[in-house]
Amino acid sequence: DFGDALAIDSKGYIYAGGATGSLDFPVTPDAYDHTPMVQGDDDAFVTKFDRKLTNVLVSTFLGGNKRDAVCSLSMGPGEEVYVAGFTESRNYPITEGAYDRTYNGAGGYQDDDIFVSKLDKYLSVLMASTFLGGSYTDRCAAIVIDKQKNVFVAGRTCSDVGALSDFPTTPGAFD
Repeated sequence: DFGDALAIDSKGYIYAGGATGSLDFPVTPDAYDHTPMVQGDDDAFVTKFDRKLTNVLVSTFLGGNKRDAVCSLSMGPGEEVYVAGFTESRNYPITEGAYDRTYNGAGGYQDDDIFVSKLDKYLSVLMASTFLGGSYTDRCAAIVIDKQKNVFVAGRTCSDVGALSDFPTTPGAFD
C-alpha cells in the first residue's frame, strides 16, 4: 500500500489517495467500488477520514483490471473530490462526454495514461472521468481546481518525443 495524495475539505475531513495491492484494504460497502482486483496489480483508492483520523468514513477503489494509482487529490468548490493519477487499464472507468474515452498507451510495461476523475463527496458516484495521454508513459503529479471549476493537471510525459509525438497539446501552447 502507498499513499501519494492528500486533501482536506472545508469541514476538516481528510482524504487520502494512492494504490494498494491488498485484498483486505479497508473499503466500505457504500463506496463507488468495493471489489478488489485479484490479478496482483495495484488498485487506486480514495479514503475519507474523520477530522481526528480515528475513523474511516468511506473508502473506495478506483480503476480497471491493471495497475492504477491516485497521485493527486483536490477538492472542488462543491466538495467534489477530483483525483488524478495513472493507469495501465484499458477499461478504467470513463464517463460519457469525456475529453478522451480511449486508452492511448501502446500496451507495453508502464505505457500509462493519465486519468482525471471526479467523485462526489461521499465517494459513491463517479461524476466525470477521462483519459489524458499519448502512446508512451504519461504520469500526473498534481491537480488543482479553481473557483470556476476549471481543472488544471500537471505531470510528465514520454509521449512527446520521436515520430509518435502524440501527447495532446493545444494550438498556441508554450511548448
